[in-house]
Amino acid sequence: MIAKEIYDNVYGFIGVNQLELEIIDHPLFQRLKNIKQLGMAYTVFPGAVHTRFSHSLGVMYLVNKIGTKLIDDSLITEDDLSKLRLAALLHDIGHYPLSHTIETPMLKKYDDSHHEILGKIVLNNFSISDILNSNYDSNPSSSL
Repeated sequence: MIAKEIYDNVYGFIGVNQLELEIIDHPLFQRLKNIKQLGMAYTVFPGAVHTRFSHSLGVMYLVNKIGTKLIDDSLITEDDLSKLRLAALLHDIGHYPLSHTIETPMLKKYDDSHHEILGKIVLNNFSISDILNSNYDSNPSSSL
């Protein structure tokens, strides 16, 4: 059930359910509004101002389109699609400021500093996991 629609400048209105809205409203997700999708490219290309926030919403929208077709073909269930939507929404939750621009030097200093690993840490150790755990028997990120 759609709890809210969020306008995206590429895909138009994207419907989100209550669980997704709780995650979107969480400060750890909201910080993605300040992380540029393309690092510092906006300094040369003024139109390259996409954020990890809007990117994550767009990925969830596209996963929903694909997942709906898979449901129609009886290849996945509604529950599978719900989990895929959450995975799409949260796939960049561990990104650094300035995106991959900072990740590269961090990887040179710390082996386990990929944004995917940091994302798993965020999902398992901060209050966002409480939101996920209250809706599932176990945190979906535990299978990452």
